[in-house]
Amino acid sequence: MTSAGGGSKPGKVDENVSRPECASRKSSGTFWNATLFEVKPGEIAGVTYDDRGVVRDTFSRIVP
Repeated sequence: MTSAGGGSKPGKVDENVSRPECASRKSSGTFWNATLFEVKPGEIAGVTYDDRGVVRDTFSRIVP
């Protein structure tokens, strides 16, 4: 998972969407965010919140 920005001003997040590495992108937006992870035996899950506390994305994956 990539959750980026580094604290800079959000810019044009879709200007390079044609790049091959963007093909697996599931969500995008121009907002500051934080992702909270929950790691437990056999699973990792995450919830991404924007700077207003709104849930912007979630995921859950089974892991060995």
